[in-house]
Amino acid sequence: MKKFAPFVLLALSFALSSCAKLTLAWADLKPDGVEAAPEVLGEFEGAPAVTSVETWENDRAPMLRTAFEEYVYGRMPDSRSLDILEYKVIDEKAFSGAGVLEEYKLQAHAVCDGSSA
Repeated sequence: MKKFAPFVLLALSFALSSCAKLTLAWADLKPDGVEAAPEVLGEFEGAPAVTSVETWENDRAPMLRTAFEEYVYGRMPDSRSLDILEYKVIDEKAFSGAGVLEEYKLQAHAVCDGSSA
């Protein structure tokens, strides 16, 4: 019986993998649940639904940008700069001559609300 155990496991794995493929092929891909909320063009935080391009550009887009800054990404700095402190070519014929491998040492500066970060 021990001689046949690897073959049985191999046959069982093939059988199960083909069942998974058949199950995925028969899966219903039409959504039937609740739609994601909130709707971008629907009512949002007490503001009426967007009905025109002007409403989107003047009201909704700035409101969403502010919400993303507050809850997701954080504020963008008022100003920013990037200085190259050092540049070095490591390999002029990298990737079998298809490119050049370079190294940069950078220093970033940002100003948020008047203070340097």
